[in-house]
Amino acid sequence: MMLFFYSIFGLFYTGLVLTLISGLKKIGPCVKNRSIPFTSVIIPARNEEKNIQSALDALLYQDLDATAYEIIVVDDNSTDGTAKILQEYGSRHSNIRCFYIKSCPPGWTPKKYALQTGIDNSRGEIILTTDADCIMSREWVSTMARSFTENVGTVSSWVFIETRKDLLSRLETLDSLSLVLVGAAAIGLGRPVLANGANFGYRKSLFHAIDGFEKNRGMASGDDDLFVQNVYNKTKFQSIFITNPKAGIYTHANLSWKDFFRQRFRWASKSPVYPVEIIFGEILIYVYNVFLLFSLFLAFCSPFYLLPLLLKYILDLFFMAKGCKMAGRKWNPFLLFLTELLQMIYIITAGFIGLFGRYSWKGRYYHKSF
Repeated sequence: MMLFFYSIFGLFYTGLVLTLISGLKKIGPCVKNRSIPFTSVIIPARNEEKNIQSALDALLYQDLDATAYEIIVVDDNSTDGTAKILQEYGSRHSNIRCFYIKSCPPGWTPKKYALQTGIDNSRGEIILTTDADCIMSREWVSTMARSFTENVGTVSSWVFIETRKDLLSRLETLDSLSLVLVGAAAIGLGRPVLANGANFGYRKSLFHAIDGFEKNRGMASGDDDLFVQNVYNKTKFQSIFITNPKAGIYTHANLSWKDFFRQRFRWASKSPVYPVEIIFGEILIYVYNVFLLFSLFLAFCSPFYLLPLLLKYILDLFFMAKGCKMAGRKWNPFLLFLTELLQMIYIITAGFIGLFGRYSWKGRYYHKSF
């Protein structure tokens, strides 16, 4: 019986990884417009006094004239010095506009309402979203905006973690990159599943055409992947992934293991509203990780039980080798092994707590909202 389960899960994961690798291979160079449409960059910010200046400085230093784009920062009831910093920047730079939220209407979660406020007050047809703790290249806005050709509805690209010397940040760097690569592969396969709001773009008219965040405005997460899934389900617009490193952004690693797991719990909370076929795939992956953890414990009885873990590691080596080459990133195979152990733990725990538990984010507590 055990051999049967080993074979079934081994075949399942082998097929999944080979499919994802083929998706990465299908991502080609993006067609670019000659002209850049007026673009609105929206940043929701809460208690970001340590980060917001660097983000704004990077956005002000773009290779575009200040009249070609605007920066909209929506302060989400910050209790630190964020609002003061925004007022100073807004008074000095004509293309920075700031809005301040004190409370959300009933049924809205703070980040969704902050983004909605920014979109409602934006002047651009192209909306780019990022976070207050992100740094981007001088060509970020132009590279992202040029990619919105006639048939393109959403654009996403790399989200890189700035690695520190500690083990957590080094593992999170690989873990985060693996998630980005899965999202990129799905786009390459023509079935968008994942996106990251730290580096995401879409048409404003498209946002309104599919009712924006209306169906998930009460969820603390999902302003990115649920949106890209809705675009696929409701429109004929394409979603593309830009492999050009100039479109990538850099963000900070979590400062503690507690913060890392909280973030993963929040991400897991939106899974039940995914399309049925994606939920089915997630269930298989969840069961597969439970199976691997069980095999890890059984390995103390016999080395035979390490074979499923070895198979997964070898397959992931090929996937990450292809992805890191695309991203131009160096990586450590040993750290990948440790990252896989971490993923096994957080997939199992986040899959439960994110759905049935209580989690916090930005000093606020959330329960499931579906």
